Amino acid sequence: MTERKVIWNGRVQSDMVDYNGHMNDASYSLVFSESLDALMERLGWMHLDESATHTRFSR
Repeated sequence: MTERKVIWNGRVQSDMVDYNGHMNDASYSLVFSESLDALMERLGWMHLDESATHTRFSR
């Protein structure tokens, strides 16, 4: 069995849900962004050379 690796851990706050109890779009976006930052940090991609003229996603 593959070991589960937790990249980001958090709780859904009451202000993140709508009147039906569903997490709202803005909150999904925030959680996804924070999770991606945590993954990039773990991979060592967050502190790249600031003087670089390209991004990690450029060809």
